[in-house]
Amino acid sequence: GSKLPPLRIRAKGAYVIQNPLFNKGTAFSYPERDRFGLRGLLPPRRIAMNVQKQKVMANLKALSSDIERNVYLANVCDNNETLFHALLLEEIEYLAPIIYTPTV
Repeated sequence: GSKLPPLRIRAKGAYVIQNPLFNKGTAFSYPERDRFGLRGLLPPRRIAMNVQKQKVMANLKALSSDIERNVYLANVCDNNETLFHALLLEEIEYLAPIIYTPTV
């Protein structure tokens, strides 16, 4: 697929991290951290999006019920929409029943 240009925002600092639409967690590159004023607001070590996705999937598969998985994914979405949607793109067959099927 074609790669979209980066999203340009005026937000800086804690607002970027607190807004799930902009937040990428520790996947922000070092130039992005400087540009958005995130130095000191994130752990110094960068963790690539692929590694974050692997950790979330491992945590999901360790949970014992779809209700727990649904709650966990809702938390991921509430905190980091970029990570949530990246997971959906890669793992839609596994995640769709957890997200879209009523589990309550």
